[in-house]
Amino acid sequence: MGGTQTLAVFSSAELKWRNAFFLIDVLCKCIDDPEAYDFLHKLTDIVPSYLKALLESVIFLNGTWKPRLRILGDNVPAVDVIICCCKEEIDVILDTVRAALNTDYPNNRFRLIVSDDGAQRQVQDGVERLKKQYPQRNLYYTAQIKTTDNNHKSGNLNHAFGYVATLPGGPAPFFAGLDADMIVDRKWIRAQMPHLLLDPQMAFTCPPPTFYNIPVDDFLSQSLYVFQRFEEVIKDRTGLPGCTGSGWIMRRAALEDIGGFPSKSLTEDLLCGMMLLGKGMWHGLILAEELQWGMAPDSYHKHVQQRRRWSTGTLQAGLLMRLCLFGERARHLDPWQRLFGFIYLFMTFTASLAVVEMFSSMLLFATGSTNIIYTDIEQLKLLVRVAAINSLLGYVRLWQVALLSCYSATCKEMSGIMFMTPYFAYDHWKTFLLPKWLGGRPNPFSAKFVASGSIVDELSERSAKLRAPLYLRLKSVLFKDGAIFHVLVAMVFIIGLVLNVQRAYHLHPDDAKDFRLYLLTRILWVPPMWPFLIATFLKPVWYCLYPPSMPDREEFLTRDSTGLAYPTEDAKQTRYTGTGFGLEILDTLAVCYTFSVLVSTWWW
Repeated sequence: MGGTQTLAVFSSAELKWRNAFFLIDVLCKCIDDPEAYDFLHKLTDIVPSYLKALLESVIFLNGTWKPRLRILGDNVPAVDVIICCCKEEIDVILDTVRAALNTDYPNNRFRLIVSDDGAQRQVQDGVERLKKQYPQRNLYYTAQIKTTDNNHKSGNLNHAFGYVATLPGGPAPFFAGLDADMIVDRKWIRAQMPHLLLDPQMAFTCPPPTFYNIPVDDFLSQSLYVFQRFEEVIKDRTGLPGCTGSGWIMRRAALEDIGGFPSKSLTEDLLCGMMLLGKGMWHGLILAEELQWGMAPDSYHKHVQQRRRWSTGTLQAGLLMRLCLFGERARHLDPWQRLFGFIYLFMTFTASLAVVEMFSSMLLFATGSTNIIYTDIEQLKLLVRVAAINSLLGYVRLWQVALLSCYSATCKEMSGIMFMTPYFAYDHWKTFLLPKWLGGRPNPFSAKFVASGSIVDELSERSAKLRAPLYLRLKSVLFKDGAIFHVLVAMVFIIGLVLNVQRAYHLHPDDAKDFRLYLLTRILWVPPMWPFLIATFLKPVWYCLYPPSMPDREEFLTRDSTGLAYPTEDAKQTRYTGTGFGLEILDTLAVCYTFSVLVSTWWW
């Protein structure tokens, strides 16, 4: 038996290293062969991006909005609501419990279970106090006995799923989940239940996650506006809605059909939703309503950790779902679901190739090389026109997204994805490629993670009174979180910009036309990306120098005499002043420049 286990471990490790060396070999060959690299870049980045934009545009123009419904009265189905917590701040947890207890739903149809993965005495005592304050409500506390198999959020959810079956009356037909920091609207169940009752095959409904502590101008793009207001709407219209972690209500029979919450992905909610859809008999729904408000990470470190976890979890889910193309879990997906599932999951895989593309662009820019090849001025004009029209169509696409999510948020989201890509790639390497002695994770399909709300903020970087000195903030962001890489990338582009101008003066000191053409094909091509890249990769330093100053959490809330608290109307809205790092200004200037260059080609 021991020999079999050893062989299995060896085979698994050997397969992991073969995959790693195969990927490295392919990338090296592509770097040596520019044509192969160009083909790989188009195949893995440009084609999926353009296909995604085209399909989303079709769905955007032809889809319909779901109606807003409410179930009335007391003749309603029973619901078991689970609040999962794991060492978050006690005040945050108890505010979530109070808001859930204040849900507009009959007492005999509603049970609230606080499932405490941290097994904190403070949480248990707080729940006991609230049980006395709300004697008419069915409030329970439970904490599982941790093992290596259940030491993650999905394990906590599965524990609660089994726990409610032991309560008097047995389990309710519907099972709902809330994150520890999510304060829900009183009507959150009444808003979702009609959709579940009208369609017996509706497995789950889910409102988007929204936040009440987003800084003005949302420098790190934490509002998720593009995700909530555009991407989730599009996926819902294609029949591929996501179950996004909190506020969902699920049919218990559907969850039993897939054996409970999956435990092999950091994003158990995403994988759970896809597995339900893959069964064929179930589908889901995203509600375009704000029914819950939580707390976005309040430090750079927490933000990076959360986004890395989401990206790697999506990659894990993609592998387990076989990119929604084949396999038992995707067996019953329809063609639209397969196509969109493949595109969304595959684009997560391209983070590593995007980093290779980044190094390639840096090398071309710094050395003054160009990939703009032409034989005469007419060919160059044609290339400029094609590039300009393509760029302007991209700007139209940006406005299509902005119609639902806001222009500033859309511009910042593009920048946010770009500056997070190196983090995504590194986390993918740690999870799937690197050995343990190089920081790799022993189990690539582990669902264990540290909740961002439980990470201690030692720098208090968003508190004007308690903020750590600048050198400590720089040390943390640049070295602990690895943003020194971003600074080096920005510096390469800045130095490359200076060198290109110097070369142009040196090579064409007396010919203004050749001087302009030299710069056009190197640093002024349409659209010029270096201003956007420099601004994006200097974000960490800018954040250290000018962190947003946020008030205490209590100032975002209105609290009554019983301790019940809800976010203020102002706190629910993310405000944009247009002066935040100027990324939306850069996008606007870039499109103006592109249009002017396009027009000028008829006068060269």
